Amino acid sequence: MGINISGKTRVVGLIGWPVSHTLSPLMHNAAFEAAGLDFVYVPFPVEPEHIADAIHGIRALGLAGVNVTIPHKEAVIPYIDDLSDEAGKIVAVNTIVNKGGRLFGYNTDVYGFLRALGEAGVEVKGARIAIVGAGGVARAMAIGSALEGAESITLTDIVLKKAWTLAADVERAAPGVKVKCAAPDSDKFLFALMDAQIVANATPLGMKPDDPLPTKTDAIPGSAVVFDAVYNLTRTPFQRAAKARGCTVIGGIDLLLYQGVRAFELWTGTAPDLAVMKKVLQEKLTQST
Repeated sequence: MGINISGKTRVVGLIGWPVSHTLSPLMHNAAFEAAGLDFVYVPFPVEPEHIADAIHGIRALGLAGVNVTIPHKEAVIPYIDDLSDEAGKIVAVNTIVNKGGRLFGYNTDVYGFLRALGEAGVEVKGARIAIVGAGGVARAMAIGSALEGAESITLTDIVLKKAWTLAADVERAAPGVKVKCAAPDSDKFLFALMDAQIVANATPLGMKPDDPLPTKTDAIPGSAVVFDAVYNLTRTPFQRAAKARGCTVIGGIDLLLYQGVRAFELWTGTAPDLAVMKKVLQEKLTQST
């Protein structure tokens, strides 16, 4: 695969801190080449104190857009001109499109999460869901599930105030859904895990080999679906533990793939070759295991 940069090449990328682990450039550049589009995707490491400068830089440099990852998905909102309805409800942005200097914010994590579940044959409507974490990815999971008709959602975070804030946003977006919060090590969250049909890890725990498990896997029933947003290519300890209990396990690679498909469409106005995007990710996975 070769990338030819010209004076007409349009630039998109990823802003986050850190971004050294990202597979998005691999996936998107393969899709651009397959589609014959003069685009290139590059990572931009942006420390939290420089987020305003980075967003202004999208306009100043004429970037076509960017993806946004940890820890900036909420922090970018004050600097964006227009939010999609979905991003406004979620209060988190993971994709920005530059249209003539006007920045539009979207959340494609919702699409990625729901499509990954759908591809695995998992029904969100009517489901009891437990989510660990209350950051940007958790917002997409929780509010996306609520809008899809989940029966109940239980939230936890080491900063419990974040979980309560997210719960209030879920209730505003979908008033009919039962939303609860519980401390990570509480009996209340333990019972929620035992009763859950879908358990999701929306924290970065698992990116490093010495990370602790995000929650107690021995409380998760074997009939549950476990969704881990971490995509470090190999199975995380959380995914391995869930698999050992007999759970259906969906890894973060699927979320990465499908949210990327939607972002590609927003930047280019065309659909990418899904098979190409999936192939390069699978090849990277094979090389790394």
